[in-house]
Amino acid sequence: MFEQNFADSLPKEVDVKYEEAKLSYTLECYYNPDWKFICPGSQLGYFYVETKGVFDTNERRKMLNVKRCNPLEDIRLVFMQDNFLYKGSKVRYSEWAAIHGFKYHVVGKTSTFVPREWLQECSGFTVATEKLLTAKPTKERKKSETKVQT
Repeated sequence: MFEQNFADSLPKEVDVKYEEAKLSYTLECYYNPDWKFICPGSQLGYFYVETKGVFDTNERRKMLNVKRCNPLEDIRLVFMQDNFLYKGSKVRYSEWAAIHGFKYHVVGKTSTFVPREWLQECSGFTVATEKLLTAKPTKERKKSETKVQT
């Protein structure tokens, strides 16, 4: 309504176009990955892991933008389940990740939280560490206390 009133107020001799142009803009945002694995065996010496239970449109958009703005970073996704992107979608989380060039892992398919191959990139991966792959997390164990043994 306001825009129509604005248009009606303009002199007929003035040449104007309504919403004719598209101008891009960028929002400055910061992303804090869930986990940073210090791994001398990986290309950068580390990689990031983002853990996702729900991977909605906003999260997917964010991850694409993070990847676009940080093309050299190694960002990997761990999904709790390999759900469809949304109701009626034919694409699953894992397919989306592969299409967009993310390394990924689905816990629900394997009962392991971190793939063996990823841990093998990190120093200190031992038989004892391997038992942690299928260990159920305890309530007492906090994120801040979690550390890959080096």
